[in-house]
Amino acid sequence: MTEHTDKKAQKTGLMQSLIAFNGISILGNTLSEFAIPWLILETTGSPSYVGILLGFRFVPVFLSTLIGGGLIDRFTSIKVSKYSDLLNFFAVMMIPLLYNYEQLNMALLVMLIFFSSVLDSPGRAAKDVIFAGEIDHYKLKNERYNGANSLVESACDAFGPVLAGLLIGAYGVVNLLWFDAFSFLVPVIGLLLLQKYLIPPIKVDQLEKNQISDWLVGFAYIYRHRETLMIVLLSAIISLAISVLLFLYLPIFARNILDSSTDQGLIMFCFAAGTISSTLLYSLVGERIEYRNLLYFGLLGLGLSLVAINFASGFWSFAIIIAILGGFLGFSGPLEAGYLQKQIPPPLRAKVFSAYGGLRQLLVPIAAPFIGYYLEFISPIQKIDDYIILPNVMLYLGLLLLLVNGLYAYSNHVKDRRG
Repeated sequence: MTEHTDKKAQKTGLMQSLIAFNGISILGNTLSEFAIPWLILETTGSPSYVGILLGFRFVPVFLSTLIGGGLIDRFTSIKVSKYSDLLNFFAVMMIPLLYNYEQLNMALLVMLIFFSSVLDSPGRAAKDVIFAGEIDHYKLKNERYNGANSLVESACDAFGPVLAGLLIGAYGVVNLLWFDAFSFLVPVIGLLLLQKYLIPPIKVDQLEKNQISDWLVGFAYIYRHRETLMIVLLSAIISLAISVLLFLYLPIFARNILDSSTDQGLIMFCFAAGTISSTLLYSLVGERIEYRNLLYFGLLGLGLSLVAINFASGFWSFAIIIAILGGFLGFSGPLEAGYLQKQIPPPLRAKVFSAYGGLRQLLVPIAAPFIGYYLEFISPIQKIDDYIILPNVMLYLGLLLLLVNGLYAYSNHVKDRRG
């Protein structure tokens, strides 16, 4: 009885440790996403540089959709997870180190941001593989542990910006980056300590040679199927709009208008709270509503929220609107995933999902530098005495989403009438 209790306690402790280290790694990414724009704005005051950095950050995200799964196969999930966090540690640590010695310039910063992002997606996937393997090996309750893991991830996404805002206000953005760097070292040490208790990872001797061709097969499928292509286009516009809003427009607004990193953290918490709340609600009642009608409604709400946030000029108006926007986003994402799962034949899912994951991020590296330029030289966010001047960038993105959503709804209506 005692031996059975000890084994059960060991399994529980192992899973809890994996969840905790995964949460710390996600917290590190959240702090980086918050700190880098603040550092650039604080040192240069240039939205163009923030746009360039945002674009470069998403280039490796796109590239990882081509090679991410092969890396895990070739080097094993444990190694990819450790390499990802180690690379993040060294890349983020070099930023405050070079800054303190007055050696940091934009070229070096772009390179460090690229390296800090290049293994993010494979690293996160590797942690999921490790976690799923332990659940299967010990025959644990899938819903219980995946639910706990998702809850910790959501909590880190929600409270990370608040913590970042408070730390910047108290200690400055450079000291936050030191803290951020060492947050990536904790999961590496943890995984080294836990490794002897984990099941041996499966290693594939050779990286699949047809991985890029598989991605092209997925791209060809998306191109041939009009509704799937429209879903990808809508998802790409949403990805661009949310990335610009959270990592470009909001940091500039918080610095130039609110003059508070803490307020930015609280606004991002409101966004996360709205997203989490609607995702939970969708999981309870979403299956009762026809998915297309719910998707039209969610995209309509997203577009109108983006238009409305263009006119938010204070903390409370921004926080309320972004919480509503998060609410619409929270069930639009699962609806897109549900559509792909239902419509795509099982043998093609891996290829199409890989292509979808890359294509939906493609607009960010292309458009973000231009939007940064627009926010600096054409229509900057500024406060002159008590008069606040806001650009129309979120208005344009919201109208674009509404237009494409209208075209999507109309094309489906015509298709249904003919069918």
